[in-house]
Amino acid sequence: MYKIVYSGVYLFMMNRTNIEIDENLIAEIQSRSTLKTKKEIVNQALKELLNQLKRKELRSLAGKINWEGDLDSMRELK
Repeated sequence: MYKIVYSGVYLFMMNRTNIEIDENLIAEIQSRSTLKTKKEIVNQALKELLNQLKRKELRSLAGKINWEGDLDSMRELK
């Protein structure tokens, strides 16, 4: 019989994935940045793509949100 004990350990999901990556792109990124491992490069690229998609979603809301307020009075509070 096994007893499982959790002692405040946080679990997060990380999966191993095999993908084909353009080695020329990896080498160029390594030479131009502080990112040195393929894992760092892929993770950074994923974060940047996600940020780009979020910004695109925000831009699509332009003119669709009706805000009422007084910016001048808000600025005076600072």
